[in-house]
Amino acid sequence: MHLKTGVRKSPDWITPAMDSSCLLLLLLLSVLLMSGCREGVGEDVFASSAHLLMLEEAERELVDAVRSYVRREKARIERIERLIEGVEKDRDKDGDSVPLTNHPVDAFHLVHRFITTWKGSVFSSIFDTSASEEFRVHFESLEPMIPTPLDYDGSRAAIIRLQHTYRLPVEDLINGTILGYRSRPMSQLMALDVSLYALYRNLADDALMWMTHAQNHLVPPLVLLQEMHHITAKIHAQKGELLKAVDFVKKSLELDPSNSRYLSKLAPEDYAILPRWPNRSDQHERLCWEYVLEEKVRNAKTKATLSCIFQRGSVVPFIRAKVEFLHHSPEILLFHDFITDIESDQLQSLARSKIQRATVGISDNPVVTEERIGKIAWFFDETGEVIIDKLSRRISDVTRLETKYPASEALQLSNYGLGGYYNAHYDCEAIDNLLYNANRSSIMQMSGDRIATLMIYLNNVEAGGATVFPQLEIGTRPVKNAAVFWYNYKRSGVPDPKSLHAGCPVLIGEKWVANKWMREFGQVFRRQCQLTIDA
Repeated sequence: MHLKTGVRKSPDWITPAMDSSCLLLLLLLSVLLMSGCREGVGEDVFASSAHLLMLEEAERELVDAVRSYVRREKARIERIERLIEGVEKDRDKDGDSVPLTNHPVDAFHLVHRFITTWKGSVFSSIFDTSASEEFRVHFESLEPMIPTPLDYDGSRAAIIRLQHTYRLPVEDLINGTILGYRSRPMSQLMALDVSLYALYRNLADDALMWMTHAQNHLVPPLVLLQEMHHITAKIHAQKGELLKAVDFVKKSLELDPSNSRYLSKLAPEDYAILPRWPNRSDQHERLCWEYVLEEKVRNAKTKATLSCIFQRGSVVPFIRAKVEFLHHSPEILLFHDFITDIESDQLQSLARSKIQRATVGISDNPVVTEERIGKIAWFFDETGEVIIDKLSRRISDVTRLETKYPASEALQLSNYGLGGYYNAHYDCEAIDNLLYNANRSSIMQMSGDRIATLMIYLNNVEAGGATVFPQLEIGTRPVKNAAVFWYNYKRSGVPDPKSLHAGCPVLIGEKWVANKWMREFGQVFRRQCQLTIDA
């Protein structure tokens, strides 16, 4: 995904007369205004809780490195001061009445000072860059983890996404309170910047809400208040409320009649507008909201038909899998205790150093989009990792499907970070492809489409992160070590539209899952076909 770019001038409301705290606020605001859109894709630190933890550790290292640098610089400055004091004392001994050149010993003193004190100590101390060089080396080792402007865009988008999906009051978010979980409150500048981001995304109602709360929580410096009025005018203009927009322009002019920038036109062309906010169905978001609030209850008729069973394995018959039916037609199964805690830890450990930003699409050209916020790593059975091969055989045993490549894909390990989610989608390719035969990807030509999905939850999520099926009105919260299984194709060989599913945004905590997709061509003798179209 490439973001549209726009040219922004530095704000002209920064003047020498401002006090330092006000100037700091405005400089930060200036940076935020100019970093709303950048071309390309950054490190996407925000998209993975594992990388956010690494960022937290990197910050600790940076604090220690800066403190070490400051200590060494202070010692260097103190050393220079002592040397200069020594030079001044030595000069005082020379006296000022007679030129030093009149006496050969005095002249020798002068040359001696330059050779031993100035060149030997003062100059070397002034030009000593060992402390900054040491810090530079340390910084470069951590630089890949440092967030980019795109990371900040992703973080702001995550806050708005969580607000929308889980119907969170803006005031609670600013106060750091989410469903009883508390953190320290946002600063006024953070709330203001979420408002600016909402304005860029054409979410005028959200922008106004965040701007209003940003003003209500703290009394901003005068010059910042002028800018907030000006941005509020832009928001009302975006909403089509021109009279209100004019009122806020007047408020800005009352605070500073000499600033002509507040007389500029109200249309937001001078702000770069980011791509359209991804569509999410009301049904999808409602299910996510209900599951996070623990309000989702299956209707009596559906509940009466559901059950739990012990399923005998196909290879090791004395091992019984604990299966819960989440839905019967189509079948959606939840295998409890599918893996152990040790295996879960092993899988997460394998993935931490290898995960990269997740893409969307199983074609030959998958892309990074806002439809999926997370990071992934792939592991084939042949990688030599015992846990991967053992898990592949176990999946085959309980699903009775072939799990070796190319009949199945490599195991995908996924980690979701700040507001991480996967919008409603189908795992199979054909259901979204009207030209099914003409546009087949290379893997689809070799192995067929994704006939079935098994997803393993590697941890419990404190809040959010449910898997929901909008067309079936069901879902499941992440259950550590459990695996959810469903077919993307009917037995007739037709893609099943009811397999539409979504990963709800992670609200509190982190989410790790492992995905295994079984494909058509390797399952000829594993899953019996039926001839009716609805089979």
